[in-house]
Order: sequence, then structure tokens, then C-alpha cells
Amino acid sequence: MKYVKKAVPVEAFQWDGGTTPNPKWMDEFADKGKISFTRRGDVLKASIFTISGVAQMNLGDYLVNAGGDDIYPIKKDIFERTYEEVKDGVQKEEKKAVKAKKVKNG
Repeated sequence: MKYVKKAVPVEAFQWDGGTTPNPKWMDEFADKGKISFTRRGDVLKASIFTISGVAQMNLGDYLVNAGGDDIYPIKKDIFERTYEEVKDGVQKEEKKAVKAKKVKNG
């Protein structure tokens, strides 16, 4: 059997170490102690306290807010293969499906 991952909208932010302002929800998680930042020399890292344990986030990784207390980092390449940005509340794949349905139904 094959399965397709259900489309679940999430908020995400690509962490660049502070060049871009963090979204409010990320700062709120840091204020709650769910994110801690460390610097060793020139290397800035973050520890993310997820529902599954502690995960490390490096510059360029995405931080995903799946709702509630569920946050987790994802490596850039994996995030970009797994997620696509939602614009105007509709994903690209949904638009393709609507167009195909319109063509089929005339």
C-alpha cells in the first residue's frame, strides 16, 4: 500500500541567526524556555525542546510551529522537499486539482 502525507498547514521560519526578525511565536517559545541559543566562537546554534526531546537547530534550518506546544527544527533540504508555501490560503497542488476538475467537467 502507498500513503500520502496529509496536508496540515503549519507556520515555519527559516532561522538565520537574527538577521531577519524572529516571528512573534518563536520569541514566545523562547520566553517559555522551549528554545535556548548558544554561541561557540562564530557558530550560533539553538536547542529546541520538542515534545519528543531536545533537537538542535543550525543556521538555515527551518523551525516549524505545528500548533500548541509542538515545535521542531527541520533541515533546509528536507523542509523544501516536504513543504510548499501557502499563498492566498491555497497550495499549488490544490490549484492544479481545481483546474483539472474544471477542464474535466467542462
